[in-house]
Amino acid sequence: MISHRMIRKLRRVLFWLVMFLWISTIVCYWSYVAVSYVRSSQDSVHSDVVKRDSPVTEAPEVKCKPVECNCETSKREEKEVDQPIKPATEKPPMPKTNYPLVELKSYIPNFYTKLPDSEKHRVNQNTSIVFVHGQKASATMKGCLRLVQKSLPYAAAAPEVVYDDIVAQFYRDHAGPSTSLGKFYYGEATFGVCELSHGHKPCAYFTVLREPYERAASLYDFCRTEGNLKERICNLWNFKSISVTDYAKALGSHVFAHILYNPKICTGRFDNRVNEALHAVGKADKIDMSRRAFCWYRHKAFIDHHLTKEEKDKLLNYVLENLQNWFAVIGIFEEFAVSLELIENAFAAPFKKCSMWKRNPFEEKRTQQQRNDRTSFKTQLMSDRKVYEALYYDLRIYDEAMKIFHLQKAKFFSR
Repeated sequence: MISHRMIRKLRRVLFWLVMFLWISTIVCYWSYVAVSYVRSSQDSVHSDVVKRDSPVTEAPEVKCKPVECNCETSKREEKEVDQPIKPATEKPPMPKTNYPLVELKSYIPNFYTKLPDSEKHRVNQNTSIVFVHGQKASATMKGCLRLVQKSLPYAAAAPEVVYDDIVAQFYRDHAGPSTSLGKFYYGEATFGVCELSHGHKPCAYFTVLREPYERAASLYDFCRTEGNLKERICNLWNFKSISVTDYAKALGSHVFAHILYNPKICTGRFDNRVNEALHAVGKADKIDMSRRAFCWYRHKAFIDHHLTKEEKDKLLNYVLENLQNWFAVIGIFEEFAVSLELIENAFAAPFKKCSMWKRNPFEEKRTQQQRNDRTSFKTQLMSDRKVYEALYYDLRIYDEAMKIFHLQKAKFFSR
């Protein structure tokens, strides 16, 4: 029989045995946790080493091959990112049409939207400046150029006029590669003059455009009251009998024809085709066939008679795509003062002095009735579908010119 003393001893043994097991369990648990932590740390370090030393499966985007990329390349690429992006030099391809289109190669692209800052030094006192004239949009620019020429701080030849009667002689005089251009040119046949620079000096075009309906109404009003025989664009019609809508349809897209200017159309090269077009189109346009058609109208008749609508649309798209390439500055008649600022800044010449030329004596002496007539003429034009079709190409060009004008303003005023 077990005594009470033995029972107490057994209890003590059991107690210490349980305590030993409990402590052992705790020690084993924390030992396991510690070992696991050490192993996971080693695995993490090892995986990092593997990632650094093993090949990269997804290469970062680089402009050179991985074996060629070095510190110098990276630094050079970082610098290039900060440089202004130069405009694309690729020109839209010339459309294939039945029109003898001249490919222009000598010009300075738009000073504000196309020409990089690093190349703006090309526009300097040696640059020839050619004004592409738009009827009833910028006649005052002729006097303006004379004023600018006299105000230049350096010597420059007087502005030269290029118009119908001297086109053939002008191009003959400048045909040789040894000839060079003067400083200023203006007139009815100037688009293409820069091709005569023969690479001797930079040459830039600029123009000032007017809203086509307003321009047609203004020109009709002027021709019937003031300039019937004085202005070349007036003397093909009898303004006592022609209506404003018939005149606008005959006038058509004047700027479009002017930009497509080819001197050979006016100097005898295409006389057979031009005369055919004049007889076909002139009768419908109610022109005085006894008078020699001026250069611009010869282009207009050629386009209307010999080209399909599809061909004219191709030429229009070609013009729209190239406006910023061909013209260093595009001004807008309705914003004449700002246009002068843009032109002056681009050419470093005092064009703002010409703000006085916006005051047209013909406009100042008009009566209120005559101003009301002008408004009536424009209303008639805008309500005639045939007039819209006749002015369509100029309307598209004017819309694009307005977009370019606002881009120029934004660049100019954000300096």
